[in-house]
Amino acid sequence: MNEEIGNNRNFISPATIYAKVKEEYRSFFNTNSIDDLLFPVWTQDCIDKMENTYYPIEECVMDMWDGKCDLPCDFDSALEVWMCATYHKGPIVSPFVFYYQTDCRINPAPPSENVCNDCVEGYQCTQPFQTPTPVALPDLCGVPDQYRVTHKVMSQMDFDFRISALLKPRSFSTLGKCSELSPNREAQALDTFDIKNNKLITSFKEGTIYMSYYAKPFVNEAGYPEIPNNDPFKKYVEHYLKYKILEILTLQSTGDDYRMMKDKRQDEEKIMWQKYINAKNYAMAGDIYSVQKAIVRSYNRNNRFKIR
Repeated sequence: MNEEIGNNRNFISPATIYAKVKEEYRSFFNTNSIDDLLFPVWTQDCIDKMENTYYPIEECVMDMWDGKCDLPCDFDSALEVWMCATYHKGPIVSPFVFYYQTDCRINPAPPSENVCNDCVEGYQCTQPFQTPTPVALPDLCGVPDQYRVTHKVMSQMDFDFRISALLKPRSFSTLGKCSELSPNREAQALDTFDIKNNKLITSFKEGTIYMSYYAKPFVNEAGYPEIPNNDPFKKYVEHYLKYKILEILTLQSTGDDYRMMKDKRQDEEKIMWQKYINAKNYAMAGDIYSVQKAIVRSYNRNNRFKIR
């Protein structure tokens, strides 16, 4: 399991938080009044409410062919998009990895007890009860079922690069796919870019693009979205889950139980919003990118008063 996602963000699995909440409401889980099926959805809600504040920041270099290229599969919104000047340097590992699947037979030899007397091992069976499969491979006599194998392919690039021009968003829709902190929003370059159908489209046909972007949260093998490894956000997730549980229990209750659950839900809601504020403030205070850009803007703001 990956515990660190992105360049400067530390993410962990929320499994321990789930276990803690389930233990606290164990009686309701034991009676099947509630379940944890919506825990990953509620956790994703917590991340989304932070408006990209806790999304990992990734970087990539892309080659443009015929004015377009594919965006990374985890792309959420653009932070910086630059045109690059490239120089020959030698083979370097590409940041792009692609996968493809093939249907393979791991062991072409069948178990001895499954071979027909009239057939040859590994060849198509001639018995009437053996029918060919709908795929291209024939149904081999006694051979186990096919296996799906995933191949990971990496490549190399033969150039070095230097960023040269900040590209300008071509349309309002592309502007909406750029982060609010993106300097591209104020770019004055003649060359533009667009984002459509998971592709980056530029006004020039060929070239190299450097892009930093907010990546979608990583989902681990258990189906849980990874969360930031800091106490304020973990507390927010914990109390958000408790609030959602009490919300469901309130709807299921009647009479005195309803009033009791309603009071508990309201108390938990107050705590939950306080934890949200703490997590939001912690993220804003610790966002190195935002602090750096704010310092640059403060310097540029005073440049107009400089005597030249």
